[in-house]
Amino acid sequence: MKKRIFTILAAMALAVTIPANVLAAEPETLPEPGMSPGHSFYFMETWMQRLNMAFTSSPEAKVQKALHYAGEKLAEIETLAEQNQTQNMKQSANQYRYYLSIAERNMEKAMAGDNGTGKRIALMMTYHIGVMTEKQNKGDDGCQQIREQAIAAAEGCQENTVRTLARQNAVEAIGLNLALMEQQCIRMENCIGQEANGQLGEELQQYERLREMNREMASSAERSGFGPEVDQMIQSAEAYQNTVMSQVRNRVQTETGGIPEEPVQNQTQEQNQSGLGNYEEPNQEQNGSDDGYGGGSGSGSGQKP
Repeated sequence: MKKRIFTILAAMALAVTIPANVLAAEPETLPEPGMSPGHSFYFMETWMQRLNMAFTSSPEAKVQKALHYAGEKLAEIETLAEQNQTQNMKQSANQYRYYLSIAERNMEKAMAGDNGTGKRIALMMTYHIGVMTEKQNKGDDGCQQIREQAIAAAEGCQENTVRTLARQNAVEAIGLNLALMEQQCIRMENCIGQEANGQLGEELQQYERLREMNREMASSAERSGFGPEVDQMIQSAEAYQNTVMSQVRNRVQTETGGIPEEPVQNQTQEQNQSGLGNYEEPNQEQNGSDDGYGGGSGSGSGQKP
């Protein structure tokens, strides 16, 4: 009996060990979903994953593992949504937010130096948000509400990542945010091509969220003396974004007879409206390393600061 239990534990330990090449991969697909919360060994898998996190000392490795486990939980969320398993989906969503909270608490130390951690987190969150947005109508009302909460958590993690990077290198943070905005433009173009008007509205909201953050960071950068450099970056991104937004406005006008507020792409003209300094600083515990045993019901990473 003891031998059998040891064999099961060893197998599960191997199951939650993440190969280095997986950690370094760009976000192209989600990991395979883990055990369903309804599985009799789900608690054991969860315990082994948290034990794995607890024995990971490097902040960078901790962030990478947390992102991988978050991706696995997101795969669980979407699998369970297709089956309308609201209660089990809620458990997976709690675990998803929990692993994002670990990434957030360790990101500042992990991003010290030019290691690309900030870019990796931000792009991963764009991918996660995209996956959930594309499947926004899957599942019943309860499932959709849980998915919305998970999207909010991913948005919060992405925004905290960009702001953390801005404290270290404002120009690099603005460049990253402009790249995220460009990705949203590509997604909006795809929605127009596929006539996915419901999804287009969601993608437009994501674009506006990033645009507002970029405007505020540009204002802060100008006050810090980086105005000309930031101006050049923004201007180089304007042509493509203006073209896409023109298509979006035309599509919305055709479908609803209304025209959304035209985004101000020349953001440098509005830099005096607000600055990055208006954001609240993250609390102290975000700067420390997590021991991997924090509350599994989620962390507040989905709440907008």
